[in-house]
Amino acid sequence: MFISHIYGAFQTIRKTDAILQLAALAGDFLLFRAFSAAGSLENTEVVSLLATALNNLVTGELMQMTVTPAQRCSMDYYLQKTYYKTAALISNSCKAVAVLSGQTAEVAGLAYQYGRHLGIAYQLTTIPCHSDRV
Repeated sequence: MFISHIYGAFQTIRKTDAILQLAALAGDFLLFRAFSAAGSLENTEVVSLLATALNNLVTGELMQMTVTPAQRCSMDYYLQKTYYKTAALISNSCKAVAVLSGQTAEVAGLAYQYGRHLGIAYQLTTIPCHSDRV
C-alpha cells in the first residue's frame, strides 16, 4: 500500500515535470518565432528593443526570486522590479511600433514613456492580488 502511494506520487511529479518542460519549450518556440519575425523586418533597432525587453523580463524575474525582506518593503525596489517585469515589454513595444511607423525619435521616446507609465499603472492596480509577492 505504501509503495503504491509513493509510485502514484512519483507519477504525478513526473507528469508535472513533463508539463513544465513542455510549457518552457512552447515559450522558447514562441520567443524564437517572434525574433524570426522581427528579424524579417530588417530593422535592427526594433530587434534591439525586443532583446532589451526580454533581458528586462529575465532581470525582473530574478529580482522577484532573490528579493530580501528589506527590499520587499521598498517602494523603489517594487517599482524597479515592476518596470522590468511588466512595463519594459510594454514600453519597448510601444517604441518599436513608433519606430516601425516612421515616427521621429522624439515621438518614439514619448511612446516609450507612455508604455512605461501604462505598464507600471497596470501593475499598481493589481497590488491587492499580489500582496504576498510584492
